[in-house]
Amino acid sequence: MRVWARWAALGLAGAIACTPDPPGAGTSSGTDERPTHHAPRGSAVGLPAVAHANDRDTLLGASGTLRAALARILADDVDPWRPEARVLVQNDAWGLWQRLSGLETAANDASLRRLAARVVRHLALPADRLAALAPAGPPLPEHLGPAEGWTELEAELPVLSHERAFGLRRLFRVLLAGPEGPAGPPRRALTSQLVAIDAEGKAHLTRLPGELEQLRFEGDTLVLARVHELDREALLAGSPPLRAAERIAHVPGLGANAFLFALDPPEPVADLPCARCHDDGTMMTLPTTRYAPGHRFPPLLAQASEEARAIFAEARAEP
Repeated sequence: MRVWARWAALGLAGAIACTPDPPGAGTSSGTDERPTHHAPRGSAVGLPAVAHANDRDTLLGASGTLRAALARILADDVDPWRPEARVLVQNDAWGLWQRLSGLETAANDASLRRLAARVVRHLALPADRLAALAPAGPPLPEHLGPAEGWTELEAELPVLSHERAFGLRRLFRVLLAGPEGPAGPPRRALTSQLVAIDAEGKAHLTRLPGELEQLRFEGDTLVLARVHELDREALLAGSPPLRAAERIAHVPGLGANAFLFALDPPEPVADLPCARCHDDGTMMTLPTTRYAPGHRFPPLLAQASEEARAIFAEARAEP
């Protein structure tokens, strides 16, 4: 089996989405109960970092902070928000709803989850406005350098482990570049894009990036590994939304519903044994030319839409 083909199986094995330690986080959990909502009314505001926690004690221990943040967004006029900001915050509130749905339901859990559902619906854009954020051609984040030479391939599996980890709120793409050799193309990248729910409860893939991971090989030797993670504050401010990571706290990224592993303390990207995971000979081949890029996405978006309808139904329900 070709080395590059085994490398792409990281989407199944969960080995590539190396996640940087969030700013201000002292541990691999990356949670922080400090509210971040000091912007004037009508200005886009995100959820506090604790909203991305994926364990019951942390989430429910911060329920007061979360309720205040969600209520602040519900009370806001979100029409002036940039569409990109609405997609981002909706995606995060959607993830909070998913993680709360996985907890043992109690009255307090259910009311907090319903509040998250209301925020998801409150931030939903009409389908025609989301159309302006649809991907246009292969995803080539600026951090990849010149577009020439990069090729997107579809994966053989219907859903990748990282897509499951994010509850289908992000969909992933595989990109390869460089001349074919015994070890495959020397440059390889994995990137994700955020999924948004429109005002009718239908899921759409957007061009907004979630993360970018790059590897460069010389033969079988890994000579470069880079990770760029979603910078939520930058996206809300209208700045480039990806930032380079120096240390990795957990895999996959901040906002995932589950981590495959955590690193405490976080480790430098350069020290991670990326090649050992990405070229594991036991992994199955994933890149394929049998299907056009994006072939997997319609059924995944249909699943996301089914969940979106459940969220909207809960949002409309009486307390």
